[in-house]
Amino acid sequence: AVSSHAVIDSIRKAKFWAEEIGANKISLSSRVNRNFALLKEFRSQVNCELQLLANEPCLYDCPFSITHINFIAHASQDHHFLKGFGIDWCLINCRYRLFTQPEELIKSNWIRPEDVKYYESIGINSLKIIDRAKDTQSIISTLRAYLERKFDGNLIDLLFSINKLPKKELILKGLRFFLHPLYILPAHPHYAKNGLHTPLLPYKVVIFWSFYV
Repeated sequence: AVSSHAVIDSIRKAKFWAEEIGANKISLSSRVNRNFALLKEFRSQVNCELQLLANEPCLYDCPFSITHINFIAHASQDHHFLKGFGIDWCLINCRYRLFTQPEELIKSNWIRPEDVKYYESIGINSLKIIDRAKDTQSIISTLRAYLERKFDGNLIDLLFSINKLPKKELILKGLRFFLHPLYILPAHPHYAKNGLHTPLLPYKVVIFWSFYV
């Protein structure tokens, strides 16, 4: 199975994975989710299962998608000097844009539960529900919406992991992440060695704000 992180958004790419590598299933890039003409071409020319991400809220045609994928892939390397602590600027930038430009949320490539039948009719084999950060009940509710082909609740509940902790606990959680002086202080040996200078306060303010909201 080929991940959507392979950014398969053309017939040529899909055929490479299906015919030359022998993939049984391809998760297409979400950027093709609403291009039904192209999806029909995929189905007619690619001989393997095709899957789409159903509820991904990424920015439409995001210019940082490849950068973000690479960041995620490397963020958990335990041999890195940051020890798993990474400032996910791509995610912070994405959420900021969605908060300040809500039309970007409508333009995003998520699929309505009511439209599942249209994807089935052109031969899409499956939809993938995200994400891992949701609690069990949120995952079940999202699955139910797509299985029943209808949803009349808050769109945000389908697309995002809503942290339902009390505000006091959220603040404490943010502070635990916020206070990493050994990792992002400009005085850290890594920065001194490589001649890098990191503005400490702005990064911490943005990180704390992202947890608080």
